Amino acid sequence: GHTQLDEAQREIHQHMSSALGSTREMLDALLSISKLEAGAITPQPRPFLIRSVLNKLEPELAPTADEKGLVFRTRESIAAAHADPLIVELILRNLVANAIRYTENGGLLVASRDRGDSLSIEVWDTGAGIAPQKQEEIFKAFHQLDNPERDSRKGFGLGLAIAQGLAKTIESEIEVKSTVG
Repeated sequence: GHTQLDEAQREIHQHMSSALGSTREMLDALLSISKLEAGAITPQPRPFLIRSVLNKLEPELAPTADEKGLVFRTRESIAAAHADPLIVELILRNLVANAIRYTENGGLLVASRDRGDSLSIEVWDTGAGIAPQKQEEIFKAFHQLDNPERDSRKGFGLGLAIAQGLAKTIESEIEVKSTVG
């Protein structure tokens, strides 16, 4: 027969699921880092619409933003890019997830901007902001601002290092502009 889980069992189940989730995240992250370092990620550039990537990310990440009471918007765009759409998606997923993780109120916006011969995709958020002298540090593997206790629920500090590495494979770069507060 099927029995309902009691409150204690449900809590244990949730802890196990979240532990499994963060273990999987860490293994995926370590795998990505080692693939990047081995030069084993070969981009397959092709034309694609930025909108198609955003349409994929929005339903996936919006619920997390909703839970925190954040507004998550993507600006309508007809922009097309020529790059590896999968790598662009991985980078964006990383940046958006980070923006949600470090934003306590307000929200975030993802928009693209034509820069002549290139295209920039921007993730804006109303997070706490990063001091200028710390803006380089956030891309170092295992480095996290404000997580001295290494709380794994805040991730492992690999996200931006991976995003930066992925950006290099598609001859792109990630720039940070931030104001404390």
